[in-house]
Amino acid sequence: MKDGFVAHQLSPSSWSRYEDCPRKYWLSRQKLPRKASMPASMGTAVHNSVEDLCNLDINDRESGESGWLPPTAKAILDRHWQIEKQSFLETPRHPRWKDEMITKAHDGLVGALNILFAKSGLDKTSLSEVTIGMWEQVQSIVLANEGTLVSECGRLMGRLDLLVADID
Repeated sequence: MKDGFVAHQLSPSSWSRYEDCPRKYWLSRQKLPRKASMPASMGTAVHNSVEDLCNLDINDRESGESGWLPPTAKAILDRHWQIEKQSFLETPRHPRWKDEMITKAHDGLVGALNILFAKSGLDKTSLSEVTIGMWEQVQSIVLANEGTLVSECGRLMGRLDLLVADID
């Protein structure tokens, strides 16, 4: 405590929420039970799948190996889909779980991977043609995922999902 003031950390999104409505900000800090939503659960499953794929250990694989990404991505997405389904159904306030939405989640995962390919300077290609060497190129531009950035003064902070190098 300096000069009678207590320093607090605040993220840009929290500051924005406070500016929009101080009561909404206050309520967001009360750890009240949230209502589950299918779009949020689907997004979390896709997000966590991309994160796992970015962290995938492929050091023991041959650089030219292809055909590995579709079954790997499907297995990872299926695992996160089940985790989200369980969490969704355990939430006190939830609508009906829609198993058929996994096809939309799959499309979202493919779209996210295509963004990573583009950021890596790779031409658009089908997932079955992606080699281990190509995926190593994708992984090389990922500087961090699920990180926290804090300003030098320590008062402004924020979470980031994925930080990639700008190779343009």
